[in-house]
Amino acid sequence: MKFFLPLFSLILVFALKAQAFVLPEDYKNGTEVCEEHAQERQGEFFQWVNVPVDYSDLSKGQTQIYAYTKKVFNPDLPTVIFFTGGPGVSSRATEFALPHTNVLFFEQRGISCSRPKTKVLFLNPDFYSSENTAKDALAVIKAWGLSQVSVFGHSYGTIPATVFASLFPSATRTLILEGVVYRADETLWLTETRDQLLQNVFNSMTAEEKQKILELSKSNLVPNSWFSKIGNMMLYLNNGTEAYKTFLQGILSNNDMDLPSFINNFFPDPNKPEETFSFGDVTMGMIACREMSMADPRMSLTTIFKNSVLVSDHNNADRKAMCAPLGLENAYQTNTPFKADNYPVKVKVIYLLGETDGATPLEQGLAHYEKVAIGLKSALVMKNGGHLPSLGLLKDNRDCSGEECDSLKQNILQTKIFEKLIRAETIEKSLIEEFNSAGELKWNIH
Repeated sequence: MKFFLPLFSLILVFALKAQAFVLPEDYKNGTEVCEEHAQERQGEFFQWVNVPVDYSDLSKGQTQIYAYTKKVFNPDLPTVIFFTGGPGVSSRATEFALPHTNVLFFEQRGISCSRPKTKVLFLNPDFYSSENTAKDALAVIKAWGLSQVSVFGHSYGTIPATVFASLFPSATRTLILEGVVYRADETLWLTETRDQLLQNVFNSMTAEEKQKILELSKSNLVPNSWFSKIGNMMLYLNNGTEAYKTFLQGILSNNDMDLPSFINNFFPDPNKPEETFSFGDVTMGMIACREMSMADPRMSLTTIFKNSVLVSDHNNADRKAMCAPLGLENAYQTNTPFKADNYPVKVKVIYLLGETDGATPLEQGLAHYEKVAIGLKSALVMKNGGHLPSLGLLKDNRDCSGEECDSLKQNILQTKIFEKLIRAETIEKSLIEEFNSAGELKWNIH
């Protein structure tokens, strides 16, 4: 069991899965939340940036966006602004450091220190949108005295990052997208690619292991979608299919493990109080239910076994968990899912894609490449890469010495590659070849 704990924790951090939640009666605004979590914010060089509550009606006043860097800002270095995933994930969950670049983080509306002053505004759907996030980001870079930055979006963050580059090309040096959302409709939710990857994992197991998996799926001790629920999380990882196979073999062979209890840890508690700092439940629901098809009852990320074959359960549990508490269960009837086609990008775009990404399938990124980027563009596709093919390496990079640097060689090289991308420089083929020869991860130039 000890072998799996670090992996289990990593998946729960990176999966960024929707959680059911209950709104408390008392409301805390961003200033109050920040004061309560001063310890967790140590080392942040921050400022609150005033932005319009409604960009189309300035008479509605202003709200505050919390933005920060993790080191003293150096005006002589290039700057990248980071659009984190989710929606609703605090930027602190995916922080990374670059030695020769300013990294500008900001908390999106409704998250942690960017919660508005009043509960009424907090629960107003019109307060939230990806366009608002993009426009808030422009105010952030202006507050830092910048006229142009590189823009990096990951997962959901590729939506407001795309919007930003489309609306504000003069403020965008280059756009870097990783784990890309092209369309937030059925092509994102109901994808044969994701299902086939998990089916391949099941098919590769021994007959005894398959029997245990099917028996557990038929029992009343765990949800019958457990295999795909955990598998989808595993596909966030590079080499995720192999990681999932190893994971399954480990838990299935451990006779001392309370397997149902362990599996149920991956499913949300419907009575979980709304989080105020580490995750923005309300931001997640407001955007995902209206812009990303989460309220559509036909959508489901999970599958169940029928005669040993995974098929969609057609049970959108996220609709009840995230949309219902906000009164947005029927938002799909009046809201159109995000389509990147509506935001063509003329600046240089670089794509960092995982071949076996289980959250935003590869075909989403390639469609964005073909149909949205209409200027200079390039794409790197990681063989067996997951949802964080580059960001995972950046996050885990650190100062090292001696033999430890050997195990971090690909992290170090990817950081070098990424900083070249930020400066809109051409990546030499020799640097890609050096990265590919330094470890098991391999980039292919699309």
